[in-house]
Amino acid sequence: MTNNATHATAAFSFCAFLTFLCFIPISHAASDTGDKAADKQAAAKPLETPASSGGLTITDIRKEGDVYSATLNGSIVLKNLTLKDGKLFFPQTGGKDDKQYFAVYLDDRSIADQIKEAIKAGKASGKGKPADITVTGIKWKEFGGEGKLKGFADVTFNKAVTVKGCKLLESKNGLWLAWPSVKKGKEYDELVFVVDKALRDRVFEAVKKEAGTK
Repeated sequence: MTNNATHATAAFSFCAFLTFLCFIPISHAASDTGDKAADKQAAAKPLETPASSGGLTITDIRKEGDVYSATLNGSIVLKNLTLKDGKLFFPQTGGKDDKQYFAVYLDDRSIADQIKEAIKAGKASGKGKPADITVTGIKWKEFGGEGKLKGFADVTFNKAVTVKGCKLLESKNGLWLAWPSVKKGKEYDELVFVVDKALRDRVFEAVKKEAGTK
C-alpha cells in the first residue's frame, strides 16, 4: 500500500514537471508575438503626428531646383535640403575657424522621416501650428572679440530640432539675431527662416537672456 502511494506521488510529480517545461516556451512565444504586434502598430502611426516629435510637423514642402525647403508648423522654414540615395542632408555653414557645420541638427530623427515622406508624396500633411512651438534649449557661446558679433547660439525647439550657429550681433540700431546663412556674392542666403514674428521675438529674447544682455 505504501509502495503504491509512493509510485503514485512520483508519477504525479513527474507529470507536473513535464507540464511546467511545456509551459515555459509557450509563454515566451506568446510574449514575442505581442511585441511584434506592438512594433507593427507603432510603425503604422502616420508620420505627420509622431509621438516623439514634440508637436512639430511638416506643414509645407517645396522643390527649388535640386534642393527642397520644408516648413515646421507653418513657422520655421528649413532651406537647401537635399535627398541622395534615400538620405536627407541639411546645408552647412562656415564657423569662425573656417570649418563647415550643419545648420540644423535633428534631435528627433522622425522629423527626417516626415520630410522624406513629404518629398515622396509631393506635399506635406502635417497639422502643427505656430503656437505648438516652444524654445526648449539655448546653448550660448560668447565670441569674446571686438566688433559687432557678440556670440553664437544653438536654439532647440520642442526638444526635437536644433538650429545651430545663430549669431547675436550689435548694430547702430541695437542688438539683433541672425539665423544661419551662406554668402552668395554680396548677399546672404538664409538657411533657416522663421516666418512667425512672435516666435522670432521669443527666440531673440531667450538668446539675449542666455547671453546676459538686454
